[in-house]
Amino acid sequence: MDMPASLPFSKAFDFASGAVGDRFQNPFWKIKEFVWGAPLRRAVLDVKRFGDDIVSSAQSKRLNSNLHRQEKNGDGLVALNGNLIDSLLDHISDHRVVSDAAMNYLSAAPTTFPDGTWLPRGSVVLWVPWSMGRSKQIWGEDADDFRPERWLVEEGEGQTSFLSKSAYEFPVFNGGPRSCLGKKMAELLAVDVLATLVWRFDFQEVLVDGISVERLSQNSLTLPMQDGLPCQVARRLKCDA
Repeated sequence: MDMPASLPFSKAFDFASGAVGDRFQNPFWKIKEFVWGAPLRRAVLDVKRFGDDIVSSAQSKRLNSNLHRQEKNGDGLVALNGNLIDSLLDHISDHRVVSDAAMNYLSAAPTTFPDGTWLPRGSVVLWVPWSMGRSKQIWGEDADDFRPERWLVEEGEGQTSFLSKSAYEFPVFNGGPRSCLGKKMAELLAVDVLATLVWRFDFQEVLVDGISVERLSQNSLTLPMQDGLPCQVARRLKCDA
């Protein structure tokens, strides 16, 4: 799904992500949002409205379509086996409930870590992906080296397989019940980029005085790269269309 950054939803989502991310750094965020929180409330409203529109559109399509023809031809919502919105529409008529149904609401409760550490209810648990991504305990002695082949495992006879790391070693999408909802879409997009753009073009990072500058993360829940990654792009001389 293509979604230009200029769409109101995209702008609202980015703004809300940054504002919510500030809560982790500002202990007085409740006071701040009480006084200056109107832009955040408007952004959240835009995001919810976007979800409501999707559900309303799905309901209208279902009501106005020939269900038998959809099942026969394999198009429309009926053909999408396991589609969350479609299955919910079979049982729930209130689209406001449907639009929020994908969110898994959990309550904090006491638990015990695998190593026996007791964690009372209400405890604050922090982990630092920046440090975990450079941990030699997780990645080995060459943790600081850019070595993409670390993700591949030789299986003999020229065959390789993908090495999958636990979400608790490589928490780019978080882990557990609240793992990132967009994980699969992001992975599919990455595969699509590799299969199309990288096949046809060469990408070279733009260096500063001949040095690769470490990029910073933008303050946001999704931690996008601040200012992106400047690259020079050139078409490959030989590639199949």
